[in-house]
Amino acid sequence: MDAEEIDRALRDVAARLTAKGVTTDIRLVGGAALILRHQARANTGDVDADIRGQHIDNVTREVALARGLDDDWLNSKATMFFPNVRDPEWELLWTTGSVSVYAASDRTLLAMKLLAGRTNKDRGDIEFLLQKLWITNYEEAAAVFDEFYPQEIMKGKALLRAILSTSIETTAPTSAKSGAEDSTSGGNEPS
Repeated sequence: MDAEEIDRALRDVAARLTAKGVTTDIRLVGGAALILRHQARANTGDVDADIRGQHIDNVTREVALARGLDDDWLNSKATMFFPNVRDPEWELLWTTGSVSVYAASDRTLLAMKLLAGRTNKDRGDIEFLLQKLWITNYEEAAAVFDEFYPQEIMKGKALLRAILSTSIETTAPTSAKSGAEDSTSGGNEPS
């Protein structure tokens, strides 16, 4: 699902819930949050969200049928990864009728991605979030993680270190790189 498809489907859900007199919030995490807030990637396979209330399951199935989506296009599978020591931070995207849609903050998303630590699936998202948050070292990223998950083990440690070492290496100024190379070759060349 791309940004337009996600937005239209969520607005359809909101309209249908409003028509049924349901007031609720839809709180997005994962790829859908990154797509709607930043267009950080092209698409996602599903929309991970915290959504509660009457008629939710029926309405999401109606929207799936009407739009040709999988039955679980909007699901709460990721809620098991929500921080339980500290509430996630949310940013309002829009309100339609009696339904408000929020996306997790960049800090919350980074912490959740580091908790999951899925090398292939989360690498691009983690790289994007580190840049967005201006995080350039392991300690800063670990501090964000610990803020949300102080009693958890960061599964994405090795991935985080690999990303940071690559990004530091590739974003270092050219003069700094050449200066480092020059200082190591000073007079130690074989004759």
